[in-house]
Amino acid sequence: MKLLCLIIVAQFYAFPDSILHVLNSVKNPDKTEGKILRIKKDSTVVINLKSLSTSGYTWSYSVEDSSIVQVEKKDNEFPSSRSKHVGDSGVEVFAVKGLRSGETKIRFEQRRPWKNGGKSIKNETYNVIVY
Repeated sequence: MKLLCLIIVAQFYAFPDSILHVLNSVKNPDKTEGKILRIKKDSTVVINLKSLSTSGYTWSYSVEDSSIVQVEKKDNEFPSSRSKHVGDSGVEVFAVKGLRSGETKIRFEQRRPWKNGGKSIKNETYNVIVY
């Protein structure tokens, strides 16, 4: 343990910026690292993302390689009238179809689109494997 502490301290003096980056990423982990999504070629998988549409936030997406998957926004689903929370938002539904074998990433960003693209308040990244 003492050796590990000495190594960390030595690294801090040698590379202070990189150590601070590592410490910040441990304290505030980046949730955009990604989830793995496996899809058979010619199959479709549905992704449901929690909506904040009552606040004007919507999900947008970008695909790293659109020759591997096709993404289509399907619908917004809202909670039943028996919801326990007034003003509850539902989910935004996206269909992801595997077009050909390969790997790609889909990045979803939740933002208010009318604010010059708006700053995203939440990001979700999916590492997609089509087989």
